[in-house]
Amino acid sequence: MTEETIRADFIDIRVYFNKKAPYLLIPLKYAKIIESKETAGLVSVDNNGRMVVNGSAWNRADFNIKRGRVFHACLHLAFGHYYRGRGFTKNAWNIAACAKVNSIIRGSLDREVNAGKIDLGKNEITMDAIAEVTKTDIGDLEQMSVEEIARLLEDVSDKVLENMTEDDLIAALDNYQEIEDGEDGGDIFSKRDAEETKRILSRMRTLGQQAGNMPAEMDRAISEVIEVKPPWTFFLKSTIDLHEHHDSSFAYINRRNDELAGDYGYRYDLFNLVDTSGSIDETTLKYEIGLVKNHARNGTVIVLAFDAKAYELMTADSPSEVASRIAKRMKGGGGTEVGPALEVIDKQMRPGDGVVILTDGDVFDLDSITTKETAMSIAKRAGFAAIGYTRTPAKLPGFQSFFLDMKLTPGGSV
Repeated sequence: MTEETIRADFIDIRVYFNKKAPYLLIPLKYAKIIESKETAGLVSVDNNGRMVVNGSAWNRADFNIKRGRVFHACLHLAFGHYYRGRGFTKNAWNIAACAKVNSIIRGSLDREVNAGKIDLGKNEITMDAIAEVTKTDIGDLEQMSVEEIARLLEDVSDKVLENMTEDDLIAALDNYQEIEDGEDGGDIFSKRDAEETKRILSRMRTLGQQAGNMPAEMDRAISEVIEVKPPWTFFLKSTIDLHEHHDSSFAYINRRNDELAGDYGYRYDLFNLVDTSGSIDETTLKYEIGLVKNHARNGTVIVLAFDAKAYELMTADSPSEVASRIAKRMKGGGGTEVGPALEVIDKQMRPGDGVVILTDGDVFDLDSITTKETAMSIAKRAGFAAIGYTRTPAKLPGFQSFFLDMKLTPGGSV
């Protein structure tokens, strides 16, 4: 009887989605749906990419809750959350993925949610809840990827996270009853393949656009995965390589020589500002300085450590030695200001020099008018200017912003 009820309800759910959110028919088409009483949640996704329904709970649940939980599970499948969390703690990843999904659902079908036609449950995890426990601005959270949010949550105590967790991304089950096999036997999701995930999302976007009701929130979320940002290492390499071809003034080719008279020649320095708050480990710092030095072949790399004040300028002849010296200043805690360090660079730099800032993003004076004016003064004269963050998104006028994911550092922390 339970299996028949689940099959009948899924027919009704598909009819509803066809009217309100036709793009969800794509993941439902390929999903293998199984029934098991071993799960805590009403509808879960296991790490083999199968949608798992708790038969006992399903028989008791209100239909609007069933609809909401299937919507939720469809997005976990489509976005590959069941396999993308490798390297993160289970609770941090589950909470980040669930908050992201709930935010997409509310942004896509807010009227239906508010009317109770899609019920996300009394334990719904919200971006507001994450903002509270991580002390992060809600606007910043909404711009982050699931990986960035999970990294923030890993700094929160396990006790706090345990009280927030929705247990709907689970380990594979051995005891279950198959309800629907899914097209191609559910193989598309079981492959756990990033390129397959992008193809699924592309089909969802195309169907939603053809139907004329593709919500902007869903479209943005899909773009985050399909139009993925390059790794920070690639971003930094390509930016510095392009900088090598930058000229801040004009001269004929045969007149380009560092030894000729003039205010400056054609060798550009690269200033590497490092926040000593302790969020960047020594291995990553050593790698980053070495990467910068290797690609800034025609210039000198100068490192400046800062917290509430700027320290001495250090020439990075030996990345390992500089990283070790800066690591001794790493302390954690608050009181970080980038303004004093920017003022030093503003006075020291020449037109065409490059500037890279590394920080956890928790910088007190990023929104200060003085800091913004100094940053813009630097950016206008710099060959390039970039700010990399490990925790909270950090932005400065004229600076390119990138996420410094330390998991991507060869030999770095995981």
